[in-house]
Amino acid sequence: MIIDGEKMGSKSEFKFPKKGNHTVYIKFNKAVSSPSETTSFFSNMIKLYSVTFSDFDEYLSDINFESLFYQCTNLSSVDLSKLSIKSNYKMKQMFYGCSNLIYVNLNFNQVIKSTSIEYMFFNCIKLTSIDMRKFNVSLIYRFNYMFAGCNKLKTVNLNSFELLYKSDIYIDHMFHNCLCLEYLDLSSFNPYKLKSMNSVFYNCRSLTSIKLENFSTNKVTDMEYLFFNCTSLKFIDISSFHTEVVIKMNSMFESCTSLTSILFGDAFITNKISNISAMFSRCHSLKYMNYPLSIGTNIKNLDNFFSYCYSLTYVNFTNFDTSNVNNYNYMFVNCYSLKNIDISNFKFTASASNTIETKYMFFGCYSLTSLNIISYEPKSFIYNGMFFDCPNLIYLNISCAKNNYNYVALFNNNASNHGTIIINENLYNNHKNYLKIPGNWTIYYS
Repeated sequence: MIIDGEKMGSKSEFKFPKKGNHTVYIKFNKAVSSPSETTSFFSNMIKLYSVTFSDFDEYLSDINFESLFYQCTNLSSVDLSKLSIKSNYKMKQMFYGCSNLIYVNLNFNQVIKSTSIEYMFFNCIKLTSIDMRKFNVSLIYRFNYMFAGCNKLKTVNLNSFELLYKSDIYIDHMFHNCLCLEYLDLSSFNPYKLKSMNSVFYNCRSLTSIKLENFSTNKVTDMEYLFFNCTSLKFIDISSFHTEVVIKMNSMFESCTSLTSILFGDAFITNKISNISAMFSRCHSLKYMNYPLSIGTNIKNLDNFFSYCYSLTYVNFTNFDTSNVNNYNYMFVNCYSLKNIDISNFKFTASASNTIETKYMFFGCYSLTSLNIISYEPKSFIYNGMFFDCPNLIYLNISCAKNNYNYVALFNNNASNHGTIIINENLYNNHKNYLKIPGNWTIYYS
């Protein structure tokens, strides 16, 4: 098919027969007169099967590829190897929703003079491999959802990717739901002004190895859900990460069920973080947290921080500043293997206007034997189920607690028959019927 570039804004030239899918070979006999008119040019053409462009050099000096093949649900093959970029090519959503696309030839060695390739392959659910070694992205700063939903994608070659753009760079959800992706080498990335990494590898459940050595993250503010549900990852090296300005880390490693080790660097600093809840929740295989995790005074919420970490036996809380935390709910719920934990530096001292919540904080810590909580003076302390299903807990020091206005239980019927508790006398006398301390326990008053 030969297209008159001056008339490319009209889709009337594409009137396919009613039956069958069709292959289109496109050659331009005149330059495109209005590049903006090419946006979404083939969009929703469900009979389009294969497209090959040719003779771009002479007549295609400026064209807009944004949403060009949007929702072409039968398109299976596109050859862009002869693409020669002379001006501004916009490629946002170019193959969005091409659910039968299995082959794309992007072997052209030109600078992509576009600032965004967001959603470029979004929901290309049959695409298994993409080679982008010659794809020069040095001028692009928006990569959000680029491969999101490519749930059969196994290999992506991004060895030429260098993110050099001077503006803030965003890669949020870039590989979201790439269920079959096994390996990623992002070592060529040098994102000098990377700003956000929200959910980049969300639900990449087949990913076993990832190289992030050269990631420059000193300007990143958002890392929430970064590795969420990467269930095959056993080891993560983030020693190059600088997190001085990160604000969000909630659920960063949540549901990394095979993860056994994380390599942190000296620049992993959390002083400005405001949300860190569920950061390691459901890391079933994580045994040790030797790195001295630190949190700053902006943190108010630690709920589910290590919940369902079945194998966890040790955590280094040396640098934890919990002076402004008011939510510890479910923090260690079902940490079956945790025998001892030193939280003596935890300061349960929220301001008078706040209530400190510890609902089910240690619920299901079957191996826990002793615990000292020695610093809290809140306006109201919520114990609800704090030590439910801790059958081996036989020593508990909560001597600093003076109030329990919520009349809720510390223990349930699955508590040890014998043990020792140190508790404020007034607290015990006023609320002993609610605290449910086992009758055979020895009680010492503070």
